[in-house]
Amino acid sequence: MRAVRQSTEETRCSALISEHRAAYETGSLSLSDLAAHTGLSLEDLLHSLDAMGVARPITIIQALSTEALNRTLEQARRARSTGIDRPRAVPAIESVVATQRLEGIDVREWARRQS
Repeated sequence: MRAVRQSTEETRCSALISEHRAAYETGSLSLSDLAAHTGLSLEDLLHSLDAMGVARPITIIQALSTEALNRTLEQARRARSTGIDRPRAVPAIESVVATQRLEGIDVREWARRQS
């Protein structure tokens, strides 16, 4: 039953994307507006657009103005210098457990010896 519901939802979203495809490709509909129309998160919408081969031509995509680019770069520099964006030190055991989850490796014996 869940697979049928999921398939129906995917079909509905694909139909909505197809309906609004031209508006998105010409730049008159933003990603966030298209996400609102389809009910998808931005990540799911981007995945669906990619899977359907929907893309904006490079001529439609607007580059940041010099002022906007400089503002964005300055914000990033400020965040780095204040430590807001600095990665935190992670204990080795957390990395090991994360690797176990990602790669399916059983590390319980190693983790016990390290504790």
